[in-house]
Amino acid sequence: MKKRFVLCLLLIFCLAIPVCSANTSWKVLQPFGWNTDPDGHTWFNNGINLIMPIGTPIPAPLPGTVIAMETDPDGYGYYIVLDHGAGKQTIYGHILQSSFSLHKIGDAFNKGDTIAFSGNEGNSSTPHLHVGYSETNDPYKNGCIDPMPLLIAAGWDIQNEKEKTVAPSN
Repeated sequence: MKKRFVLCLLLIFCLAIPVCSANTSWKVLQPFGWNTDPDGHTWFNNGINLIMPIGTPIPAPLPGTVIAMETDPDGYGYYIVLDHGAGKQTIYGHILQSSFSLHKIGDAFNKGDTIAFSGNEGNSSTPHLHVGYSETNDPYKNGCIDPMPLLIAAGWDIQNEKEKTVAPSN
């Protein structure tokens, strides 16, 4: 009951603030793989970064369990890791800290359940969501594969064009 109350409050809050959006079509800020920042430095993105207004509800692409909810101020900021079984795990970075009130470690969820709210936390210069995906129980850095096919199959409406903006480093 507490989760529903908190979720209702967060949704009311989002509806009352113009930075939140009912738009569920998101543009790719930085795709999976090698990227070049505006200064010409190249770096490897182990997931995809999607432009999202702060407070956008993030739906689970698959059912599973919450296995981590942590903070990394120099990287992902607040982030959550989900285990989907059979080695499949996803990580969601730069989320709002208030997302931690939605779940606790060990909570189960269904496909489409709200798992977090997008933010601009950690190493981020614009509101966005980092999504990493692994099929080898390592969604952090080395074990990641492109999450785009998973997210498209889950019904996320992603415009697969890189946004022409100054990009965050993660």
